[in-house]
Amino acid sequence: MAHTHTTRLSRLVLAGATSVAMLISAACSDDADQASTEDPTTEAVDGAVRVAFAYGYGGGGPEGEFIAGLNCYASENGLPEVTVTYADADPSKMLSDFDSLVARAGQLEGIFALPNDPVAAAPAYKAAQDAGIVVIDPMTPDGDGDYPTDADSHIAPDDPNLAQQVLADMADDDASIKKIAILTTPPGQAMTDAKNAAFQDLGAEFGIEVVELLTVEDMSTDGAQQVTEDFLTRNKDIQAIFAHNGAMGRGAALAAKSQGVEPKIYSVDSDEETISAVKAGQIFATYGADLFQVAYDGSKEVESIKKGNKPAPKVIPYTRFDSSNAEYVPVEERCK
Repeated sequence: MAHTHTTRLSRLVLAGATSVAMLISAACSDDADQASTEDPTTEAVDGAVRVAFAYGYGGGGPEGEFIAGLNCYASENGLPEVTVTYADADPSKMLSDFDSLVARAGQLEGIFALPNDPVAAAPAYKAAQDAGIVVIDPMTPDGDGDYPTDADSHIAPDDPNLAQQVLADMADDDASIKKIAILTTPPGQAMTDAKNAAFQDLGAEFGIEVVELLTVEDMSTDGAQQVTEDFLTRNKDIQAIFAHNGAMGRGAALAAKSQGVEPKIYSVDSDEETISAVKAGQIFATYGADLFQVAYDGSKEVESIKKGNKPAPKVIPYTRFDSSNAEYVPVEERCK
C-alpha cells in the first residue's frame, strides 16, 4: 500500500477486535460451563502445558475459534481437550470460574482468559498467579504502553492500528473516497469508542472525513440495514461505509442495494457469512483477526514462561480479505 503512516492511540483499546467484542455482545447465551471429559491430570509431554479457557461471556460467539486454537496446541502435545468456563457476561461468575480453576492448580499450568470486566477480574488473576498458574489474555496496551490487566503476558489482535489500516486501504482502493460513515455499537464501549475516535482523528491524514457514526443497537444485519437505509436517504453521495462487524456490513450492503447506491462496504470479521458476502461482491473488503492463532500462541506463551523465559507479548495483525483472497477456512481444518 502507498500509505505507511504509523501512530499509537492514547485511549484504552481492548483486544478482540471488533470480531471479538461485537460477536460476544450479540451472542451471549445461557450455556453451562463445559469441560473435557478426558482425564485433566494427563501428564504434559515434553514440557507442554495444560491451559484452561476462562471465557467471560456466553456461548455462540467467537469462542469456538479460541477453543480450536487451544485444543490444537493440546492435541499436538498429547494433552486432553481444554477445560472451558463460561461467565455469561457476569463479572462475579468470572471470579467464581477462576476460583474453580485455581482449585486445580496442580493440574493446570495456565489460564487463557477473556474477561468481561478487566478491572473486576484483577483479584482472580492474582489468585491464579499466586497459585503458580500463568495467566494470558488478548488485551492490547494504550498509547503509553499500559495494559488494562495484570496478566503475565498478552497475545492480542492489532486493534490499535486497525483504523489506520482501513483508512490507508480506502485511500488506495479508490481516490474518490472522501466521506465515510461508520456503523457502530452504542456509545460507552471503550474498545469501539476508541476505534471510532481513531477513524475520526486519523481521517485527515488520508483526506477522509467520518461524516456520521451510525448506532446499531443490536449490531445485527437487520438493524444495520434499517439504520443505513435511513442514513442513505439523506446521504446518497457517501463513498464508503465501515461496519464494526460482519453482520452490520452485510446489512449495509442490503441497504445500499435497496437505495440504488454503491458505496464501498468495509467490515470486520472473517466468518463464513462475511467472507461469502465478500466473494459475492456485497462487501468490498473485510478484516479478520486470527483468533485461532491468538489462542494457540497463548498456549505457547504459557509454555515459554513456565520454562523460565521472560514474557513476550505479541500482536496478531489483521488480515484483509477482498475479491482476490476471499476464501473461508473452517477452524477445525486449521490444526494439521
